[in-house]
Amino acid sequence: MKNLLIAALVIFNLSHAGAEESDLPIPGDDGSGPVQPLPEPPSEQPQDPTPWPNPEQPQPPQQPEQPSQPVPRPPSNGGPGVDTDDQFTVGDRALAVLDGMYISGTIAGISRDAKIITVRNEFNGQFTSVKAKYVGVWLNCNNKGHCVGAKGMYEFNRGRNYNPVEIQGVYSNGYMTVREELSGRVYVATTKEVLRATTCDRKTRICRDEIALTEPVNGAPYFETRIAEVYEGGVYLINTLNGGKDIRKNGDLVRQTTCYKRLCVGQQTYMGNIIRAYDNGFFTLQDPYSGNLTLRPYREIR
Repeated sequence: MKNLLIAALVIFNLSHAGAEESDLPIPGDDGSGPVQPLPEPPSEQPQDPTPWPNPEQPQPPQQPEQPSQPVPRPPSNGGPGVDTDDQFTVGDRALAVLDGMYISGTIAGISRDAKIITVRNEFNGQFTSVKAKYVGVWLNCNNKGHCVGAKGMYEFNRGRNYNPVEIQGVYSNGYMTVREELSGRVYVATTKEVLRATTCDRKTRICRDEIALTEPVNGAPYFETRIAEVYEGGVYLINTLNGGKDIRKNGDLVRQTTCYKRLCVGQQTYMGNIIRAYDNGFFTLQDPYSGNLTLRPYREIR
C-alpha cells in the first residue's frame, strides 16, 4: 500500500514538469479575457496652472476697478447753442433741478438711452444723476431773447418787487443764473421771472436815456429823471434826485411831447422859456435871467 502512494506522487510530478510558462495564470486575470493596458500618463503638463491659494502666502494686491463715469473735462465755452435739451455732451456746462435744489456744474456722464444725466457739482465736486428733462445745457441766448451778459429785471412777489440784474447763465430748461446789480448776490431764476432789457417801451414809447416826468409815487413829488433802463412789460430803472436808482412802471412816468394844447416847446411865457412839455400838461421852464429850471402845470402859465 505504501508503495502505491509513492508511485502516484511520482507520476503527478512528472505530468506537470513540462508545462510551459505561458500556461501559468497571470496575476489579476480572472479568466474572463485579456487584461486591458493602463492609460499612459500625459506627456505635457497644462500651461500656467492655477495655484492653490495658500493662506500663509500673502496674496498680491488687487487693482481697483476703473470708475464707470468718465472724468469730466473743463467746461467748454457753451453747449449746443440752441434752445433744446436733447443734445448733451460730456463736459458741457449744465444746470440741474432736483427737489427744489439747483446743481450748477458740468455734465460728467450720459446713460445709453440719454434719459439720465450725471452732473458734477462745480462747488463741491459731487456727482448727481438726474432725469434728462430736469437738466439744461448752457446757451448763449434762449428763444425769448435772454442772453448771457445782458441786463434784466428780476420780478418777484407777483410783480410787487423788482431787482435789476445781469444775466450770467442761460440754460435750455428755462432757468438762468443772475447777479443782482445792487448787492452782487447770485441766484437762479426762471425765464418768466426775468424781464428782458429793451430800448423803448412799445406802449408808452419811452426810451432809454430819455428824460421823463415821474408821477408822485409813495409821497414823492413830480420830478424829471433820465431813464437808465427800459424792460419789457413796462418796467423802468430811473435815476432819483439823490443820485440813486429806483423802479417805475407804466403809469408812473409821463412821456415828453412837442405841444400841450396851445403851448409848445420853444415858446416864451411870462414865467420863462418852455424847454420841455409833457403829456399830462406839465412844462419845464427856464428863467431867462438866472437860467434855473422850474416845473409848472399848464393852468399856471396859460
